[in-house]
Amino acid sequence: IIRISEKSGKWHGELYYYFDDQNNVYISGLYVKLNYRNNKFGSILLHKLEQLGKTLGAKHVELWVDQDSWIHDWYLSIGYSDLEKYRDSGNSIWMIKSL
Repeated sequence: IIRISEKSGKWHGELYYYFDDQNNVYISGLYVKLNYRNNKFGSILLHKLEQLGKTLGAKHVELWVDQDSWIHDWYLSIGYSDLEKYRDSGNSIWMIKSL
């Protein structure tokens, strides 16, 4: 887990990830509390994960989202691209970004 928090320990956002092969870091969840959104916390969390991925020797970050959601558009706007449909999951799609 990567978190953004105040010195008091109160957190504003967190990102869950896993690294189970040599080439990819996978995002399993990104959450920013409602009253802290639009403050770049999501972008900061992703940047931290991308730096960690580079340190681990990963070549890509991958995730899956609903293709009709605002979050899909957000990931596209920050350099992620569509990879392939997510099996057995309606309108979800895998996305990828090279590190």
